[in-house]
Amino acid sequence: SRSLLGFIIPGPEEEEEQRPPPKNYLWLSILSCFCPAYPVNIAAFVFSVMALNSYNQGDIEGSRRLGHTALLVAIASILIGLLMIAILCIVHYTTVNGRNTIQAKGSSSDCRPPKVTCLCDGQRCKLDG
Repeated sequence: SRSLLGFIIPGPEEEEEQRPPPKNYLWLSILSCFCPAYPVNIAAFVFSVMALNSYNQGDIEGSRRLGHTALLVAIASILIGLLMIAILCIVHYTTVNGRNTIQAKGSSSDCRPPKVTCLCDGQRCKLDG
C-alpha cells in the first residue's frame, strides 16, 4: 500500500483480499440432499465443499468454477428428485385406485362367488354359488 497526502491507496494484495468470496452454493446442495436423487445430490455437496476449500487455499478462479458446477448439479438433482416423486405418485395412485375399484365391486359381507351360467353337455345350466 502507498500513502498519498495521508490517504492510503490499497495495493494489489489488499484489493485481492477485499473481493467477496465466490458463491459455493452450500445451502442449495444441502437442500438438494432431501430429494431422492442420491448419487447426484451427493456430487453437488462434494463440489460445494471443494469450492469452499479452493477459496480457503487461495484459488479464487477454481472456487468460482467449482461453485458454478455445484449450482448446476444441485439444480439437476432437485429436478431429478421432483421428477422421481411425480412418477412414484402417479404409479402409486393409479395402481391403488385400480385395486380399490375392483374391491368396491364385491360386497364384503357376501363371500359366495357370483352366479355363473355355463353349458353342460350342450344344454344351459345354472350354477348357484
